[in-house]
Amino acid sequence: MAVDFIINEKNLPLFEKLQRDKVKVDSLFTLLLPDGSLYEHLGKFSIIDRAVDPQTGSIRVRLVFDNPQYALRAGMSCVVQVHNQDVGPQLVVPKQSCY
Repeated sequence: MAVDFIINEKNLPLFEKLQRDKVKVDSLFTLLLPDGSLYEHLGKFSIIDRAVDPQTGSIRVRLVFDNPQYALRAGMSCVVQVHNQDVGPQLVVPKQSCY
């Protein structure tokens, strides 16, 4: 099943690098279903659209997810999660400190 989502053109270099390098990192692309549950299959790059929308500065990216139980349906609204590729040290701020 193909899942299309929109990214800002500022993020295009990152996505082009991921596609070019054919990154094989576990759980780089996951999907949250409308009920909030995590879809069990991981997404893989399919295509990046060839043109940036001049009015919005956005570009369409397509991922492909296996769909053996037909849990994904045409027209569904889901949340694509693009996980951090950086494996170096990370700054973590506790949620409580944000209030």
